[in-house]
Amino acid sequence: MDITITKLVITFSVHATEDLEKNMESLSNIIPDGILEQMEINIDELEGGYQNPIDFVNIAFTRASIIEKILRYFSSITPSEEKTKLGIEFDERFDQKNNMFYIRLDKEELFHGKVSITSSANIIKLAMKLRAFTKDVNFREFLISKNILN
Repeated sequence: MDITITKLVITFSVHATEDLEKNMESLSNIIPDGILEQMEINIDELEGGYQNPIDFVNIAFTRASIIEKILRYFSSITPSEEKTKLGIEFDERFDQKNNMFYIRLDKEELFHGKVSITSSANIIKLAMKLRAFTKDVNFREFLISKNILN
């Protein structure tokens, strides 16, 4: 296909009532062993309402081989009904102007090892930057071929 994923970004917020380490451990449920340890993890300290501290975690992957491993692993652990949900919601999750596809995972479910697609606020967000080398490509079909959505 004439499409590739050039960047995968994972972001999430950790509020004062949450444990940063526990949040980082939950990432191991969607990222294969050994990859996270190789990555630079950016954590920005923000201030929320009532001056509560919030850590904003941002992890960017740009190497094609790493992105492929993560997405293959993610695809293997994502239940079919969740992939179907992504397929149904494709238009809402795909930014055509920037060729970005967004997946919002329920953070609480991920703590328990379950991949659950959500629209709620307590999430871990995956953002995929797609690049097309020709005109008139079908990004939806590409993501189906990668087994990310049904």
